[in-house]
Amino acid sequence: MDNTLQASWLQSLEESINHDNHVTSPLGDKLPGFPSIEWQMHTVGLSGTEAISEAYKFMETCVYYFKQSPIWSDPEKRLLDFGTGWGRIARCFLRDFKGKNITGSDINPTFLQMCTDNFNFGKFIKSEEMPPLRYISENEHRYFPALGADFIVAYSVFSHLSEEASLAWVTEFSRILSPGGMLAITTRARWFFDTAEDLKNKGVTGHAKGLSEMFEDFNKAREDYDAGNVVHATNEIIGDGKHYGETFIPESFVRKALAKTFEVVAFHEDEGSHPIIILKKPN
Repeated sequence: MDNTLQASWLQSLEESINHDNHVTSPLGDKLPGFPSIEWQMHTVGLSGTEAISEAYKFMETCVYYFKQSPIWSDPEKRLLDFGTGWGRIARCFLRDFKGKNITGSDINPTFLQMCTDNFNFGKFIKSEEMPPLRYISENEHRYFPALGADFIVAYSVFSHLSEEASLAWVTEFSRILSPGGMLAITTRARWFFDTAEDLKNKGVTGHAKGLSEMFEDFNKAREDYDAGNVVHATNEIIGDGKHYGETFIPESFVRKALAKTFEVVAFHEDEGSHPIIILKKPN
């Protein structure tokens, strides 16, 4: 894509931060508003332009690979943003997807209400800890339709799910994706072991303390990762149930376990960023 067009879209996203309802996507959708700075910081540790810049970079990487799908050229292609939070990722995809064709899901009803309040389009549905993905409301209770999405993104979701939950959701995504559809998920990078271990004995509190204590033996965790095993850690600070914590999925595991259902397109790593796993459902 032309660099000028890329810069223009990023600029439009940044302008929408100030709740300028006159900013629209190239496809004609008004860009949604933002939650409070406090909520942005609480969820992603960033706010404003920094939060959008990170999301935009993820979106551009996804689009680079998604263009390999024969479905990409369909003007009515559909996107599922799994773990949408306050819609930070979903809004970046409004350049290439019509708002009415975007669905966001999240386990937290507060986030879903934020999206409903700020987006004037799309659907936002509650997900559970484990699949299947369903529409659940006073008037509706049904499974998310088979072949109901053409592209799925899950930013900072599989970097927290247990191996059991990760494999279950990937299987569910195989049901949901149309043939030729693609999936992009992130996981923790190997360098994050070092980041967390470096927090030890530094008097940190809160989430940072939980990270520093997530492994009794960080070297053993690295060895397990290098041997091709999913490494998942949870404790009372970083976890919420047995399926949520910090998760490191190595490339060798992806190419062995996930290749049973999907074509592994890429294990994309940029320096200083967490890996993006790109999968494609066979045509």
